[in-house]
Amino acid sequence: MKTTAKDLEIFNSLKSTHHSQETQFDVIEEYWRTHFKRILYTYNFIEIHKGECLELGASPYFMTMLLKKFTKLNITLANYFDPDKRGETIPLKIINNNDCWKTQYYNFNVEEDKFPFKDAQFDLVLFCEMIEHLQSDPVFTLKEIRRVLRPDGILILTTPNINKIQNIQKLLLGMNIYDSYSPYGPYGRHNREYNVDDLRSLLTYCGYSIEKITSQDVYGDEKINYRNWLINKLFKPGIEKGHIISVKAKKIKLEDAPKPGFLR
Repeated sequence: MKTTAKDLEIFNSLKSTHHSQETQFDVIEEYWRTHFKRILYTYNFIEIHKGECLELGASPYFMTMLLKKFTKLNITLANYFDPDKRGETIPLKIINNNDCWKTQYYNFNVEEDKFPFKDAQFDLVLFCEMIEHLQSDPVFTLKEIRRVLRPDGILILTTPNINKIQNIQKLLLGMNIYDSYSPYGPYGRHNREYNVDDLRSLLTYCGYSIEKITSQDVYGDEKINYRNWLINKLFKPGIEKGHIISVKAKKIKLEDAPKPGFLR
């Protein structure tokens, strides 16, 4: 993916994005530097769309401000930070360069709570870098997303790829690929990662039609220097081995589809 003038504008825009209560600026800077290519790739999936957009797990608001600045989407935000204020809307100020957007986010748990939105309210729902954090199976969440999507509405889902080449390398070297326990609690770590086939079968089961599904390398090289040609010889051709999986799926009429074997 070649860097364009617009990419540089986006990069510079991300550098200044934070919310008014932010204190960990070093953490935020490390995040946008590490994830810039992923954010840009996801943005390219979204930028042609317009209408009503729900962004789940919106913090740290990098994608939020890109969409607000460069698209015609009307954005509704959702997070889950404070269980004591579960079900409430929380005031929010997002700062980007000299702009301050006064807005709010809906505070609810996507895998337990009915979404506080009407049926068929949104043209687009973003479910990015979240599914891997869920503790229960994701069917409830995906069906709630489907409920609030309009007919032919679009779901954009991104998630780390369990089949990424770095994981294959680690397994060959006898290393563990699971996330460490997190000081931020059970939602602070990846509880289950997926591959392309998992997501294809899961979304089909939940009433979506896959329009596009890809895996991409979006992070820098890791320290493991196993030769990629060996990996390609050991694993079948065509296996998706990129860092993340990106999916664009359309809401369709719910039909009988096989239940994926990994669901309870």
